[in-house]
Amino acid sequence: MPDDTTVSRFWAWFRANDAKLREMSTEDDPLWDIALAQLQRVNKGLRFEMSDPHKGRRDFVITAQGDKTLFPLVDSMVVAAPRMDDWTIVALNPAKGFDIVVDVEGVKYDPKSIWFLPLDDVRHPPDPQARWSIGNLFPGDFGIRFGVPGLRDEDHDGAAFAAARILEAVLGERERAVAVQYVEIARLPIDPAQDGFIRLLELAAYIATHRRRIAVSLRQPLKGEMT
Repeated sequence: MPDDTTVSRFWAWFRANDAKLREMSTEDDPLWDIALAQLQRVNKGLRFEMSDPHKGRRDFVITAQGDKTLFPLVDSMVVAAPRMDDWTIVALNPAKGFDIVVDVEGVKYDPKSIWFLPLDDVRHPPDPQARWSIGNLFPGDFGIRFGVPGLRDEDHDGAAFAAARILEAVLGERERAVAVQYVEIARLPIDPAQDGFIRLLELAAYIATHRRRIAVSLRQPLKGEMT
């Protein structure tokens, strides 16, 4: 964890360049790389994103690129940020919903057409032959099989990239990293509902239900409480 001085120096630089940063429109702006270099003096794993101006304000989002070990650092940086009239400083990428289509080399991935299969170690175990997967699934963890319509063998890498982008957009960076421990990519079956798949639109609600089930299963009745 960097010391407070490193974080303070970043915010001092940010305030000194406030007006220029507010005018920055794209990553092609030379100031973007300068700002990134200043942020990565705090930690190399950090990046940032900026919203378009809205009513005279912009969001400055500090992202850990899904690295859970850096979440406390990002949170502490946001707490340490100075109050600025023209900025909202945000810890980690927030959920953006389903109005996103990821294009990878001409192949478009629309979350509204994607389904998921909840994975566990009993009823729907992970596929050991999966072409692409990330993470590990331990008892009590939550994993998904990301079902992509018409997925071709040569598109697995692109689909994996799209899955990461879509899951973060749908759940937000923090929830994606905390709630989903394992992801694998597969072609969507002809009858997905018959095979246990659920529309990705329902993922957040399913995760909430999964958490409640885990909490209930772990809850021990108090002495004298009826079970």
